[in-house]
Amino acid sequence: MAKKLRLRFIWISMLSLVAVVVVIALTINLTNYAKVRYNADELLLALEANDGTFFAFGPREGNAGQPSDTDEQPPAMPNQREMRAIEIERLQKRDFNAETPYDTRYFTVRVAEDGSLQCDVDRIAAVSTADATTMAEQALSAGKSGGYIGTYRYLVGDDGRMVLFVDCFSELRAADINLTTSLIVSAATILGMLVLVLLLSKRAVQPIVEAYERQRQFVTEASHELKTPITIISANNELLQLEYGDNESTDAIEHQVKRLSSMVQNLVSLSRLDEVAAVAKGDCNLSDCLLEHVDLYRSALEADGRTLDVDADSDVMVAGNTDMLAQMVSVLLDNAIKYAATFTRVHLYRDKSAVLTVENDAAGLTDGDKNRCFERFYRDADVVGAVEGSGIGLSIVKQIVTLHHGTASASAKDGVFTLTVTLP
Repeated sequence: MAKKLRLRFIWISMLSLVAVVVVIALTINLTNYAKVRYNADELLLALEANDGTFFAFGPREGNAGQPSDTDEQPPAMPNQREMRAIEIERLQKRDFNAETPYDTRYFTVRVAEDGSLQCDVDRIAAVSTADATTMAEQALSAGKSGGYIGTYRYLVGDDGRMVLFVDCFSELRAADINLTTSLIVSAATILGMLVLVLLLSKRAVQPIVEAYERQRQFVTEASHELKTPITIISANNELLQLEYGDNESTDAIEHQVKRLSSMVQNLVSLSRLDEVAAVAKGDCNLSDCLLEHVDLYRSALEADGRTLDVDADSDVMVAGNTDMLAQMVSVLLDNAIKYAATFTRVHLYRDKSAVLTVENDAAGLTDGDKNRCFERFYRDADVVGAVEGSGIGLSIVKQIVTLHHGTASASAKDGVFTLTVTLP
């Protein structure tokens, strides 16, 4: 149990840390690459707005384009030329300066009337006219308005007569270095945290382990201590029955002794299951196990007019512990028969896994999820009525299914309670 808790603590802690680190690293690096793309696109738009060259970045004179204080007329919709001027003005307000044309490596390719390509590579040394022509043909054939060709970001003009390229090698290289650095730092952080968690996990789960051990020890000792008085009470009750005959009092004592013995047995079984980390698995014929137990319970149902219908595929094999699976089947049938009002239906079939469903009707049952029935000592107040029980049986089922790496669920619909167990 302690080992299982410790491993779960390590797993959850590391999974949470990895998720946080991955989100942070992704956010930082995606932001870096998006910024490179955004800046390149802004440069390309600036070049397109000035017909393939950078405009002057000096201060603008006068108040051209500024509305006068006395002009109260609503502005008219700008025409194409005015829109171009607005775009240039917006680009000039960016962090461009007089050095931008010299810091930016770019080239342009124009499509002539006859379809030939005219390249201007004067502002870049790494690209020849032939290279520029090839890249322009790739950009035009791609059918997109912009994108990357290698480390060059390109933009196809609105009229398709000009293709502009900006070299993003330095910016992309810096982003790649940041990516590599962030991956190294993230890996080092995760590795360092793993070492710390491994060292401190035992101390972190120790209070839980101690509480669980005290609880387990209490259940074991209490069960052991209860066996002796239960045996004495049962023996004395039998003597009273032999000497004075059966009566209401002795029958009640016998009934309560059986109920208390069953509860103690279930507590001991649950305590032992909690100690099991893994089960020795073999091939178990779940079909044979089910039919064997059905025959034992059928007479109890049919004696008071209730029905038991069984539909089971033959030779449904599961990998598991035969004794534990037999106990699981017994508890499921016992639970159904205990609460069934008129019928119990059992269905065992093959899907991707072995699926066992047990259904029964019950008075006062409300529709919905009933998975709380697997909690220890829980009993549904709507259907308990006069039915005696301790709320331990289905907890044993849940523990056995978990040990076999299966799933167990419970639900109710239209007055029918359904327990479903899936085993690999």
